[in-house]
Amino acid sequence: PGVSQKIKIRDDKFAFLDDVQVQSKLIQFTDGQQTHVSFYLPQMHCSSCLWLLENIHKIHSGVVQSKVNFVKKEVFIVFTNEKTSLRKIVETLTSIGYEPHISLHELDGNSVKKIDHTRLYKVGIAGFCFANIMMMSFPEYFSSNGKVEENIREVIKYLTVAFSLPVIFYCAQEFFVTAWKGLINKFLNIDAPIALAIVITFGRSLYEIFSGTGVGYLDSMSGIVFFMLLGRILQDKTYQSISFDRDYKSFFPIAVNVLKDNKIIPTTIDNIKVNDVVQIYNNELIPVDGILSKGKASIDYSFVSGESLPVTKDVGEIIYAGGKQLEGLLELIVVKEVSQSYLTNLWNKDVFNKEDNNDNSFIHTLSKYFTFIVLGIAAIAAAYWYSLHQYNLMWNTITTVLIVACPCALLLSSTFTNGNILRILSKNKFYLRHPNVIENLSKINHLVFDKTGTITEQKNLRVQFDGNNISEDDKINIASLMAQSSHPLSKAIVDYLNIQNLKSIQNFKVVQGSGIEGWIDDKYYKMGSPEFVCKTNDNKERSSSVFVMVDHVIL
Repeated sequence: PGVSQKIKIRDDKFAFLDDVQVQSKLIQFTDGQQTHVSFYLPQMHCSSCLWLLENIHKIHSGVVQSKVNFVKKEVFIVFTNEKTSLRKIVETLTSIGYEPHISLHELDGNSVKKIDHTRLYKVGIAGFCFANIMMMSFPEYFSSNGKVEENIREVIKYLTVAFSLPVIFYCAQEFFVTAWKGLINKFLNIDAPIALAIVITFGRSLYEIFSGTGVGYLDSMSGIVFFMLLGRILQDKTYQSISFDRDYKSFFPIAVNVLKDNKIIPTTIDNIKVNDVVQIYNNELIPVDGILSKGKASIDYSFVSGESLPVTKDVGEIIYAGGKQLEGLLELIVVKEVSQSYLTNLWNKDVFNKEDNNDNSFIHTLSKYFTFIVLGIAAIAAAYWYSLHQYNLMWNTITTVLIVACPCALLLSSTFTNGNILRILSKNKFYLRHPNVIENLSKINHLVFDKTGTITEQKNLRVQFDGNNISEDDKINIASLMAQSSHPLSKAIVDYLNIQNLKSIQNFKVVQGSGIEGWIDDKYYKMGSPEFVCKTNDNKERSSSVFVMVDHVIL
């Protein structure tokens, strides 16, 4: 923020956007002169981003208009076809640090962000009806001795009933559906007592209103539905903004360069066939399984296996999809198409595809006992008044217990709390797959860290040298040899020595987990753990130590 940022991008990185088929799936409207398009920009985070993106026309003259939807992290752009193209617009956004998230999801017609407008409509209708029923209940609440003029009472009576009908038959629909599904599966979820409370409240209100024995509780019923829907929307909105419910397509590149007849042809990955020769550039994800035919491969498989150390591959070896190339340009001969590759199979395993089971929540478990207890209290009270032949009091007791003991507070506290926790955790870069994970986190009693090197913050390593003075030549040679290793300690030492012109070294050997050795200027260098360099384990240092030996002399 506050720094002019121009990122250099590879010339043909977005060449696939020149493909008419790809364009047709991304463009929302075009008349041949102007084109409308929307992009999802996950990097958008503050008002500075908003200002910059809405003034993109000052950077690129071909842009006519740009509007930002900050909540959805989307930018809507109108551009002139004569002055620019879809590819140039994307390149401009990328060059200023906002590379659009273009995945196969968009090309399949699926948006990364999905908003359930139905629930928004329900909240709007419930809120409107709730407010009006409350307003029309005021005369009854505030009139002296409960007296309201009869013709006014009649009008208000029918109006409140009319306003309550959309609430119970449309807005509260999801509570009844979920409760019914739970009962069919012999499970009493939290929606069951809520649905029961809504029905009892509605039924009792109709009875009181039309029998002339009271004014009912239609304001309470509509208020319950409104606030519970509002709580669920908050949780859904929070979860939606950090949702990772995407399939493997979201992580693959849209297209790669395919070599045909000595020509480079940008090709979408779903059109890549077996035996095609594809090019993979630095820091690009490999979308297909292929045999390395050209280039120096240093593959980071952490996305697939969690292994942080890159794997070196030689020409002729197979490279699996999901790895990221850390060196220069590679050429691969495709052996499996994208849909059959290892990463696709891994991502499509049943454990990832099963529906999230919300029935494990302690809220549902608690509501089950809660419902039985409430029904028990209502039954005991009803039996007591029934034995005294006080039938009116019996029905009063049943409805009062069920209405007053409505577990909506339990559900409201759950949804608002979960939504807020998700928001707080996501601000601290901790993303949960589902709100139910919050409850599972509370059951954790041990944390097990595997591979301490993975969680080491390399930039915060402080290097201290103990030993004999090292000549400048040796410093250059040590830094040059250490630069061949990808180990965090090796990188820290290279940074510490701060040698500008490193030597090109051919004769060296990296021993995984131990160290590195090699010949430079007719000198033998060996660096690494005490066991590797000194053949001993007498290192009493608490911190990590790297020993340096030159021509069998420990420095």
